[in-house]
Amino acid sequence: MSDWQIVIPYPIINRVSNPSAELDAVGFSDYGGASATQSATTQAIGAYAYKIVAAAIGGIELEAVDYTGGGVVVLQAYVRDAPGMLWSPDGGMTWGTPTLIMRLDDDWDWYWLVLRDVQITDVVITATEAATFYVDGVMAVGLGAAEAIGPLTYVDGDQDGCVWRGRPHYSRSQTLGLVRTVGMIYDLQDDLYFQVGGVIGRSGDYRRQDRPAALCAHGGDFGG
Repeated sequence: MSDWQIVIPYPIINRVSNPSAELDAVGFSDYGGASATQSATTQAIGAYAYKIVAAAIGGIELEAVDYTGGGVVVLQAYVRDAPGMLWSPDGGMTWGTPTLIMRLDDDWDWYWLVLRDVQITDVVITATEAATFYVDGVMAVGLGAAEAIGPLTYVDGDQDGCVWRGRPHYSRSQTLGLVRTVGMIYDLQDDLYFQVGGVIGRSGDYRRQDRPAALCAHGGDFGG
């Protein structure tokens, strides 16, 4: 991914119940012998993150609202200090290796995994070796028969243009695709084949965006 992206408004339902660990001991459990707890030491979203201590292969299992619609399923999360990972959308029945979207500040990385013809039940994130690592802002989204697939801006009911469908931080959340800063991210160079030569009329380096929320919205002022 280059330094230049835009956001195309898109309806998103995040099926992970407690995506950013804001509630303690709710919506998550240990997986594979690891210990998963709420931590205020570091965070990418909100005030908390999940801390996972794995003596071997192990991680965290997060509750999600079931999705059986088929087609494309997207998992996303912010991760810190994981040496390697495997993710599953269905409680460990199907596994995949996530791909880095971009490096954020404070040593957090943003990953995603695209799978096809699978269901969403419980999301599992594991390290592939012994590690202490952190997970935050987890998303599980069923896109059905979507033809264009790109990373999605983070969605929970506390974000602008998003709502909880039930109890805050213990239910699915969604946007209706009516807010320009929430949706699917397209890279101007890699996806839309723009050639960006520079910025006119501004000083300093405005190209790098370290947080997805700062990405330029479709139809908005393009400043990088």
